[in-house]
Amino acid sequence: MIFKLLLLQAWYGLGDEALEKQLARDIVFKRFVDLSLDEKVPDHSTIWQFRNRLEGEGLFEQLLNEVNDQLAAQSLIITQGTVSIVDATVIEAKNCRPRKGVSGNNTQDPEAGYNMKTAADGKRKTTYGYKAHVNTDEDGFIKCLTYTPGNTHDSTQLEALVTQTEKDLYADKAYKSQKHDALLAKHHIKNRILNKAVRNKPLTDSEKKQNKEWSSIWSAQTTLRNR
Repeated sequence: MIFKLLLLQAWYGLGDEALEKQLARDIVFKRFVDLSLDEKVPDHSTIWQFRNRLEGEGLFEQLLNEVNDQLAAQSLIITQGTVSIVDATVIEAKNCRPRKGVSGNNTQDPEAGYNMKTAADGKRKTTYGYKAHVNTDEDGFIKCLTYTPGNTHDSTQLEALVTQTEKDLYADKAYKSQKHDALLAKHHIKNRILNKAVRNKPLTDSEKKQNKEWSSIWSAQTTLRNR
């Protein structure tokens, strides 16, 4: 049940406390995790502890692969020749504020880190927590997922997220690099990572056109996943 909760957390970009609250009031969430209306909702501490345990023992990827293998065996998802859409979601830590415990130590989650992001209104938002790095197909099925501290750059996880079964891969310009271009070419994956301008080399009209086309697919899926 809690593994299913972690999938919901990645799909909707919810922190542990927000996930607990959503589960308490959302019938669809309850149905997905097989929780009846009168059953107690797992608290955010339980979710946090379970996620850290799975990550620490290297079990999350094994479980996710098993789920996807079963879905593929029943023809509910296609594992070959699909589109991959890569993105990262920030998840606020359970103990996100720097406070002193009874022994005087900082009570913040030690595995987490600070993430700084500029919002659409131009304001910088700082969150202490984790990042869920996700590879989904066009329908939002999670094909691959990794967790890191919040201060980990998105691009560091691309190689781990590539399944080598996709035919196209879409991602924002944070993932653009010669290394990733070579990686996708090596596995014969069509590179749909947004072009990035560099100093003294602005984007060409052709690259701008590509970005507009590719971003419409990438942004539509990431917006849907994070609703």
